[in-house]
Amino acid sequence: MIDRPYTDRFPGKDNYREPKSKYIAHIAAMDEDVLLKHTQNKIWLAGFVSDNPKSDHHWHVDALWEEWKFRGKPDQYQVAWEKVYRSASLSTSEEE
Repeated sequence: MIDRPYTDRFPGKDNYREPKSKYIAHIAAMDEDVLLKHTQNKIWLAGFVSDNPKSDHHWHVDALWEEWKFRGKPDQYQVAWEKVYRSASLSTSEEE
């Protein structure tokens, strides 16, 4: 299992009773293209479930931020966030 220095920021288990370290290892094994798309998806999902503070998606985006920092590319998290923001803005303006 891949370990990261930030793993201790995410102790315990997720909502499916899996160790949170399992998710950390999962994202650590991703190549950057896959990680970027995954980051976009998780940012969107965290926004979608904003009324549920216990959702795993919230700590997932925190872990993704830590992973991008670990890789020395925190700007890639911002790239993902901006893509999600733009796509949400476009879909909202189309409905008006």
